[in-house]
Amino acid sequence: MIIGVVSDSHDNCPAIDEGVRYLKERKVEHLLHAGDIVSPFAAKRFLAFGGPMSFVYGNNDGERHGLAHILTDIAPPPRTVELAERVILLAHDRSRVQPSQTVGADLVIFGHDHEARVVEPEGAGEAPVELNPGELGGWVTGRKTLAVVDLDSMEIEIVEL
Repeated sequence: MIIGVVSDSHDNCPAIDEGVRYLKERKVEHLLHAGDIVSPFAAKRFLAFGGPMSFVYGNNDGERHGLAHILTDIAPPPRTVELAERVILLAHDRSRVQPSQTVGADLVIFGHDHEARVVEPEGAGEAPVELNPGELGGWVTGRKTLAVVDLDSMEIEIVEL
């Protein structure tokens, strides 16, 4: 299963549209968003994905009622999403995730600091792989990034749009 991972879109509607278009072209089967969509008008742009999506709130997602009205699968972080026999912990701010919450996870996804990175565990069977897809919005770093993950092989690609 191929999933798309985004975070920190921060109301950048053209970037959201570009990201969604890219993920559809890559035939991504599920979209995960690690928070900071910000406004309901921006959340509507993700509906163009047309497939299953899972979201968590970020620290800038103030209008939660409006977001929940549009995005039917949004929850406070951290939350667990199970896809293709993989356990994924979806959060916004990595510093708010306790080590005990990552036990049993294959992948921990977070955003918040806008820096795209993949952290592989040092030894087999130890910590889960950690992924920050960076910022889809591109406001802070000047880079609009997202990630594509093959859950079968656990291959992760950071893509700059």
